[in-house]
Amino acid sequence: MALTVAIKRNEIFGARRVVFADVTFDASYPTGGELGLEALLNMGGFDFLLAAPNKGLMFEYDFTNKKLMAFYPTGGATAAPTTLAAPKGVASAAGADTITIDPVPITPGQAKEVGSTADLSTVVTRVMAIGA
Repeated sequence: MALTVAIKRNEIFGARRVVFADVTFDASYPTGGELGLEALLNMGGFDFLLAAPNKGLMFEYDFTNKKLMAFYPTGGATAAPTTLAAPKGVASAAGADTITIDPVPITPGQAKEVGSTADLSTVVTRVMAIGA
């Protein structure tokens, strides 16, 4: 499986092209990221690529290996997650004047790449790519 793309806009920015697209991951994320985004966007290379965070994940484009990578904010944990946890929320009692907040232990640290074979088939990121 691979990425799928829905191009939203094609623009010209000086001598470069700018493409806005929704990129959907598949059901088995490969370690190191997904290859082939340049071809899917009909571009010969990227000068810059920005991918919006979605569903608690962050994205980074590896320009050296030409792969779109997904990261999970683990708070310094050592294991790469293959099953993503739902975000913690706020709960309140009906008719009460108080709000109970589910405590979330936060430990600063770098995000970890999503684990190999993680199912990201419901994850869509909006990208802006500038290049040839």
